[in-house]
Amino acid sequence: MQTLTAVPAAGNANGSLAPHEAADPASTAVAKPVTDRASATWKRLDEAVSPVLGRRGMGALYQRSLRLATSTNPWLKDAWQDGSVQMDLTRLEAVLSMQTATTAGDGSEAMQQAFRDLLSMLIGAELTERMLRPAGAHAVRDSHANAAGQ
Repeated sequence: MQTLTAVPAAGNANGSLAPHEAADPASTAVAKPVTDRASATWKRLDEAVSPVLGRRGMGALYQRSLRLATSTNPWLKDAWQDGSVQMDLTRLEAVLSMQTATTAGDGSEAMQQAFRDLLSMLIGAELTERMLRPAGAHAVRDSHANAAGQ
């Protein structure tokens, strides 16, 4: 039995429901490097931000970023935990690994951009850039472009 997930149909701006199918195993293998880099990037972000905001603050920003990213990547909802202030990277990796490399990269980029935007609203753009620079927040975007052959 196929599960229906809210996914905007191609070319349909009204967000109608369409069946969402997991990537085939060959495509999933291609997503593995993107998934691994996304997880590593979130670990570095955690190391950079937790000393300032605390683990719960970082977890809350992570969960909010994930929730915001579902607006353009509805399949990410399976990684989101209502009311949680924890970073569950195992859950994120599982959800990303079910996508193609391009889709996983796009979802990861959306999460990171939402995170950067939220953090900028809290502490300002300049401090956000200084804080995240050593964490390499754009590593997934760069590797995503390399995986796509760009």
